[in-house]
Amino acid sequence: KADLIVFHAEVQEDLLPIIKKIQSVGLRAGVALQRPTVPSQVAQYIEAADHVMIFSGDLGHYGGTASLMQLEKVRLVRAIKADVEIGWDGGVSVENAFGLAQGGVDVLNVGGAIAKSQDPQATYQALVTEINKHGVI
Repeated sequence: KADLIVFHAEVQEDLLPIIKKIQSVGLRAGVALQRPTVPSQVAQYIEAADHVMIFSGDLGHYGGTASLMQLEKVRLVRAIKADVEIGWDGGVSVENAFGLAQGGVDVLNVGGAIAKSQDPQATYQALVTEINKHGVI
């Protein structure tokens, strides 16, 4: 059963009524930010949302490379709403999962790293291991 509906913040309509309607029926509402979008531009949506997804990839491309410069958005989103759940979509891999988790991302949306793997189960386990590592700090 779905419990979260995510919209791109860049749509040309007011998302606040939609977010409130979704929440009024017991679901969580989220907004996704494309690479060019600065969080302050959509602060009213972030403040109302339960989840913010940072979209690091290019729309329509599968299995790309994460733009880790987008990690700065985590800090900017937290400055707007400290307790919001933050997701990441685009280019998640075994090589960057630890850095994304340490950078404050709560949910990693993984597609190509598992689907294109020779051993999807081993790749999934490696991702879990990376995410659960303890940092040096």
